[in-house]
Amino acid sequence: MNWSVIARKEFRDVRRSKTLWTLFGVVSLVLAVPILTQSGSPQQADLTPLEAALSSLVTLGTLLFPIAVLVTSYDAVTGELESGSATFLLGLPNTRLEAIVGKFVGRTAVTALGFGAAFAIGGVLLLVKFGSVPVATYVAVTALTLYFAAVWTAIGIGISALTGSRGRSLASALGAYLFFVLGWIILLQPRKLAAQIVESMFGLSAMPQLYDFVFRLSPTTAYAFASNGLISGGSETRPFFLQEWFMIIVLLLWLLGPITLGYLRFRTSELAR
Repeated sequence: MNWSVIARKEFRDVRRSKTLWTLFGVVSLVLAVPILTQSGSPQQADLTPLEAALSSLVTLGTLLFPIAVLVTSYDAVTGELESGSATFLLGLPNTRLEAIVGKFVGRTAVTALGFGAAFAIGGVLLLVKFGSVPVATYVAVTALTLYFAAVWTAIGIGISALTGSRGRSLASALGAYLFFVLGWIILLQPRKLAAQIVESMFGLSAMPQLYDFVFRLSPTTAYAFASNGLISGGSETRPFFLQEWFMIIVLLLWLLGPITLGYLRFRTSELAR
């Protein structure tokens, strides 16, 4: 058995559970609400009603997509450890790296299926509501959202591999959600914090572009800026590190970082519980 076999097993197991249907339901609701409630006069004067609906979809998605994805991934490793099946999984023979990669690929495939089906329905709703769909933009936003879901899948699996028990994994996943989704903007206020460090601690001149970049370092804000750039057309006048394409790199670091740390912890952890 190698990582691809593990991935197929993960996909079958999660698909047979209620997780996939729950994920599909949450994403479908997130898509339906802003589309069906969008009036003919968008709040953003520079956006058409259809673009405003897509922008509202992204805003609502930044709040609900991460927690929906974490539910499918937070116990990927801890579930194996606590059930005792990790010993069997790694004795076939599979390496721990293959186990992590297989679980990531399998559970990412599940989220892709749920999100993809929901976005297909969202496209139909857009067509019914507005009479047309900006196909290229909608496909691009869909692809970026699938990428965003893969990032949070990696975060969930990384947390699962780092913590070692379902309880700690769930608490850590909830903490990651609260910090990077809600706390990042409301409590941490990264722009203000960066300004205090640069100007008060180091006595340097204000660097507003740096503060904007720090604000975009959360996976959620990176996704929001990249998606809204696709919807509105973006801007090439900003520095490269503030442009929408660079947010793809920020998200890639969030995908690779947690899953790498999780593997480094998992490769030396005890399998028996």
